[in-house]
Amino acid sequence: MTAPVTPDRQKNIIALDRRDPLTPSRLPARRDGFMSFASNSVVYGAVRLMFAPREQWTEDNYGRPVYVHETEGKHLHGRTYYTIIFPSTDAEPANVVNAELAWDMQKRFGIDTAWLHMMLCAYASDRYKPDRPGHGKTFAINRDQVIRALGIPDVSREEQDRRAYEQIQALQSIYVQGIRLEPVPSKGGKPLVNFFSISPHHLWEIAVVGCGQMYMDFDEPEVPRFQTWQLVGREGLWATAFLDGPSTLRQLGWLSPEQFESLDRRSCPWAHPLTIELGFRARFLQGKPITLSNAYIIELCGGNTMPSTKQGRYDTQLQVHNAIWATEKYGCKPDFSEWPRELWPVPTPEEMDAADDAVFLDGAGAASRRMPKGYWETWLHCRTTFTMPAAVALANAVHRELPAPKPKPAALTGEDVRRLREAQGMTQGALAEALGVTQQFISSVERGRRSLNARQQKRLRSLQPTVV
Repeated sequence: MTAPVTPDRQKNIIALDRRDPLTPSRLPARRDGFMSFASNSVVYGAVRLMFAPREQWTEDNYGRPVYVHETEGKHLHGRTYYTIIFPSTDAEPANVVNAELAWDMQKRFGIDTAWLHMMLCAYASDRYKPDRPGHGKTFAINRDQVIRALGIPDVSREEQDRRAYEQIQALQSIYVQGIRLEPVPSKGGKPLVNFFSISPHHLWEIAVVGCGQMYMDFDEPEVPRFQTWQLVGREGLWATAFLDGPSTLRQLGWLSPEQFESLDRRSCPWAHPLTIELGFRARFLQGKPITLSNAYIIELCGGNTMPSTKQGRYDTQLQVHNAIWATEKYGCKPDFSEWPRELWPVPTPEEMDAADDAVFLDGAGAASRRMPKGYWETWLHCRTTFTMPAAVALANAVHRELPAPKPKPAALTGEDVRRLREAQGMTQGALAEALGVTQQFISSVERGRRSLNARQQKRLRSLQPTVV
């Protein structure tokens, strides 16, 4: 990570080599700011676990955390299993789970982890990643973009990096134990995807890569430090089905910039899981209105549907109402027509003051806002219908698929090599020089006795405009 170097400590700093940053991945956004994101049951289940309290998790025989996400969709049915991979010591191999540390890691999950996850889902929707030397086909995201996605305030750079690394480490720890979904049948009845064949894997294969000026700080542990960093990585193996698989699974949704930028992360925390939920459901329902009960919203946000005190019920009710009203900030229209009129949320400060009076049994407005006896069970089952902003609904209404993977070119035969060489007017010797091989090798290739490797074939194709 990085940190500013104060003048009184510069004498303890030795500048080393400079590491050039990777070319940042292009932002997967339209001109109007709408951002596409990969949406499927695996990444959606990961969002749900980030807000789930410990009571919604289970344990394996060794006390290690397990989260089970149920999928009951039109085309997919089954479960996805997640756990938390966190080595107990640096000396232990990867994937050795210490139950106590894993449960501690689970406590880190929350709003910031979810928005970082959504940002990676957005970058995953761009399937044309460059093949980076030493990294393979990955996305590279600059530090400032990560800090913005995490909503980290304007604190010191060192504190920003510390908070960012905590959330990156939390996201690194999520492990997909198994995808137990029923295979998707094709028109001929044959399964297009065998989910059971997908091995356990990390949800995201990501790492922090330092770049810029490298230096050694002798007041800190003797490890190289960098001027800045990038988040570099790729999707887990779930991508083989949901990003590179059949077109029915390569679906993407759309988020408006207001859905991300208009919400306060501290004063109204439940608005964030609700907004992300609406984002996924808008894609699943192709822009149609979304209906959710208050009980569902509470469980979605990790709350308790049965508080034991009047104050607890009031606080929970207020959290739900605030989250619902917050959706209006980005143009969503909540409809309370299925609510009893006396239970409608209170949007104005005056009505909220009266509701406070009702809880504490005093004040002039207490009687007008006091909840009827036995209201809680009725209120839990009140359903709100959310109509998404017109632009968001339209973007999700159109059936859009992630682009199919680029087909790999067929291997060049000896005849292909000869034809391409002659089309360029090159002799065997000239081609050998261009490829860094001998003329005898080229002669053997054209007679079918030997073959060019992938690098040599790529080089040969680049020598002429027509791709075979």
